[in-house]
Amino acid sequence: AYLRGQENYMVVANMRGRRSPSGDDDPEAIAQALFAQPDLGGLQGPTIAPVFTRAGELWHSVTIVVHKDRLIPAVKALRAVGA
Repeated sequence: AYLRGQENYMVVANMRGRRSPSGDDDPEAIAQALFAQPDLGGLQGPTIAPVFTRAGELWHSVTIVVHKDRLIPAVKALRAVGA
């Protein structure tokens, strides 16, 4: 497992929250934005968790695992979707 794990990197980025049509915080909207980019699916999918800000703004922490050969494209794709 250790040797296989050296081929991958864990990437963590903060991303502004997205609201559903009903006005609720919608982490699934973030997941869909990530899945729309080929380099951002992760191994199984992203982990999305709330970030508790002092100002009460809506942010999420997004964690994905990417193969080391796809690291730079993944970072560029994260920036393109607002991370």
